[in-house]
Amino acid sequence: MKKYFSKEFIRENALFLFLALISCIFIIIFAKITEDVWTKEAGILNWDKSILISLVKYRTSFLNAFFINFTRLGEASTVIGVSAIVCALLLYKRELNYLVFFAASILGDIILVFSIKELVHRARPDVVTPLVHETGFSFISGHTFASVCFFGVLCFLFMKNIKNRLLRQIGTVLALLFIVLMGFSRLYLGVHWPSDVIASYILAIAFVFSLYVMAKNRKRILAKLR
Repeated sequence: MKKYFSKEFIRENALFLFLALISCIFIIIFAKITEDVWTKEAGILNWDKSILISLVKYRTSFLNAFFINFTRLGEASTVIGVSAIVCALLLYKRELNYLVFFAASILGDIILVFSIKELVHRARPDVVTPLVHETGFSFISGHTFASVCFFGVLCFLFMKNIKNRLLRQIGTVLALLFIVLMGFSRLYLGVHWPSDVIASYILAIAFVFSLYVMAKNRKRILAKLR
């Protein structure tokens, strides 16, 4: 047991320990937000309403068209289609660790989002006029969660396979920009509460970090389970 608290162990596994710690903290924060949403805590409800009402003031015809088209990139059919191509490429390159990592992130996204929506049963916003029609429950945001899982994992893969530092930085910035805009688009369009989007970011980041740690330590974990 002592070896897990040794300086050598901590130094060799610093990144994984850090990601595991962040994941735990984010899960606790997500649980708190979920509790407030579940119990309809006045503070979070008033904050949600004020943010959405404020955003309506900045709507323009150009932004309306942009975000209506942009949010379609986060639809299930688009994500699943592109994910299938990525999985095929990883399989072709025999990157089994990262294939499992990527496939688990997409499958986990579908399962987690559906389960949480059905558990919490939160209604869509009714304080502003939505610019697109959405069905189903509001908490959490499937588009936001999927964007983190998809582009978050691609960021890891991009940084691993691209040697040019500038290209890695550009790819990372574009991925982060897409993730941020996807969450914002759901608020701008009036189909999600701000707490839906924030909770989605928090849980998705914890989920991706946890999967990354498990993917990098797959052989070690399997060996201990035997």
